[in-house]
Amino acid sequence: MIETMEQFIEALNIESCDILGYSMGGAIAYILYQDHPEIIRKSVLVSPGFQSCMSASYLNDMANGGKANHCFETRTELNEFLCKTSTPDRTKKNPLPKVFLEPIIRDRERNTPSHYFEKMTQSLRDTMIQPNSNFHYAMVAQHDIDPNADRLVFWPDQDHICTHARGKDFFSDSNAIEFVTVENCGHIFDRDGKAIYGKVAPQITSYLFGTTQR
Repeated sequence: MIETMEQFIEALNIESCDILGYSMGGAIAYILYQDHPEIIRKSVLVSPGFQSCMSASYLNDMANGGKANHCFETRTELNEFLCKTSTPDRTKKNPLPKVFLEPIIRDRERNTPSHYFEKMTQSLRDTMIQPNSNFHYAMVAQHDIDPNADRLVFWPDQDHICTHARGKDFFSDSNAIEFVTVENCGHIFDRDGKAIYGKVAPQITSYLFGTTQR
């Protein structure tokens, strides 16, 4: 995934940009910032998926061959995934209404190869549980490897995948970071089904562009 992003940046001949990443994308954004400081100006990380920040139960599920909440090829599995990424006390049976769920599952049925996400999760499981020489060292670091970097980090307080306590500990020695706790929010949704991006967009806009969102 990191190589793909590097190829994308090269193909578009991007000389300078900001980067935002969420979950595993947050870890990738972190690594790209470290590896390409001549290109990446600012980085925004939302619950980045470093191994040391993932919950013990999540890693245990991966180690024992569980789906780890990533694989869904049916509507039931998709609903379960969305519910698990919300808060435990959610007010809605499903965070997203059916009008949004159906296009997601239908698009997957049309365009995603059979068992693609199971294979992707298996690959992630193999590298997370038994990192090899090709696995970027930042993914398994215990603390921020660049404590002087200026970056904005958001972390939901009820995230069951990348836990808030571990995230705060990971960045505890960072000097220039702004660590923002997103209250009453799970990995993706809050208890009312509102996605995390809707809760943090104004701060991201202000950080990247020096303005507030209208």
